[in-house]
Amino acid sequence: MSNDHSTFIGIDIAKCKCDFFASSACKGVFPNSLDGIGQFIALCQQLHNPCVICEATGGYEQMLLQALSAHRIRAKLVNPLRVRRFIESEGIKAKTDKIDARLLQRFGQ
Repeated sequence: MSNDHSTFIGIDIAKCKCDFFASSACKGVFPNSLDGIGQFIALCQQLHNPCVICEATGGYEQMLLQALSAHRIRAKLVNPLRVRRFIESEGIKAKTDKIDARLLQRFGQ
């Protein structure tokens, strides 16, 4: 993925919530529900050329990906093993949802 002046947004998706990170000024959590995803899409529409980066999570990502596609917001579903190897190459051992969202954003860049 090349840096084409997009705003990359890393999202760590769980059953009930999604942690996201685009920058230190644009980060947070939203419910993994239609309402929560709608709020996130509204935020994405305010950003320059957004590109959402997320991992396959056994299906929890499907509602988000469908909504992003319907609103023509780019999304990349990445292989969790590739992201894990990237994280290892960075020497990072800590693992939280917030850290994962930030690392997914960096992986996208």
